[in-house]
Amino acid sequence: MRGLPMTTTDNANSVFSFDEHDSLDYNGYKLYRLVLENPPEHFIERFPDDFDANRNIMVGGYVESADNFSCDDEYHVHWVDQNSIVAGTVIPKKTFVEKSILENVTFIDKGPGRIIETLAIDSTLANNMIRSDIRNSDCNSFVSDSTITNSSIKNVQVAESTIDNSTLYDKSRAYVHDAKLTNVTHDGPLVGTFSDMKRGEISSYSIDCAIDRGPYRPTDDSFLLFQDKNGHIATSRHGDTTKELLLSALNERITISPNGTGRPIERKVGNDKSISLIKSLTDEVPSDVLLSSSDLENLVEDGLVQ
Repeated sequence: MRGLPMTTTDNANSVFSFDEHDSLDYNGYKLYRLVLENPPEHFIERFPDDFDANRNIMVGGYVESADNFSCDDEYHVHWVDQNSIVAGTVIPKKTFVEKSILENVTFIDKGPGRIIETLAIDSTLANNMIRSDIRNSDCNSFVSDSTITNSSIKNVQVAESTIDNSTLYDKSRAYVHDAKLTNVTHDGPLVGTFSDMKRGEISSYSIDCAIDRGPYRPTDDSFLLFQDKNGHIATSRHGDTTKELLLSALNERITISPNGTGRPIERKVGNDKSISLIKSLTDEVPSDVLLSSSDLENLVEDGLVQ
């Protein structure tokens, strides 16, 4: 026997229910297999492995209830696939869950979304997450290929990053990628490895440079440079780096074909302004003389500082 069905509005023959004979006890939640009878074609096309043609049903993952699910949109799929577990969580309409585990997650409905290969626990998230592990965090924008714990991230898209105990914010929209952040509070975009930084302790600069895109193509380009209060540098193009390596890269000679002429000329990758700016940056403090916040706490406990 299946649980009480929920019939959708525009697909009267498509009915969601759950299988009472296929249940899962998961961290205090009682979950059941999601079932969709007479599924619309676009559901079958997106999740063919969940479709049982002999019975004309789709068999999905484990959920608490089928009441919230709908298939009254002819373009988007509202589904939890058979490889997923959803507990204490309501999946927004036009959103599908694939190969994921979600526990006690509140989703911010940003329109059509997908949750793919994601583990999310005790968090408030946008309904657009891919290949990520997110715990005890708030993220209202897209996250991919990242691990986020004990953090608050607002109006910042995150990719290929590890973020712990941090607060990231932008008044409109920013992008954090290839970052490893611990105990960092920062506004705006960011890349690189930083720890124990308060708001305003990481400065950012735009570095102008040249690039050869081929004849009659623009040659101007730029990248973002970030430097923390200890002098550590990372850029959106090079990741974690040093003044010396950046100066070496910007002083390299490049042959380009300026827009409108096609006549090759030779110049430095960086211009004089960018090279001068990097020369003026603070030298990095060696890591072996830096004190972390935990080091300072130990000194206080030992009575060496007040």
